[in-house]
Amino acid sequence: PRGNRETAPSAMRHDRDGDTKLDFEEASLAWPRLTAERFGRMDANRDGVLDSAEIEAAQHSADKPDAPEASDSETPIE
Repeated sequence: PRGNRETAPSAMRHDRDGDTKLDFEEASLAWPRLTAERFGRMDANRDGVLDSAEIEAAQHSADKPDAPEASDSETPIE
């Protein structure tokens, strides 16, 4: 099945603390297949959260947050 195609504005509805950024837990609500490894690649400035620019950049990259896993070595955080 196709993944969830959340964009930055719609993904931000999962921003539970109102900081206009998504931490891993919040981002996982937007993209249930998101792994810690993929989140780290999306987090361009390595601050531990995704801002709208990082989400938009990921949506336009080959490594979209909702893409099926490319490797069994990527393990979701529970």
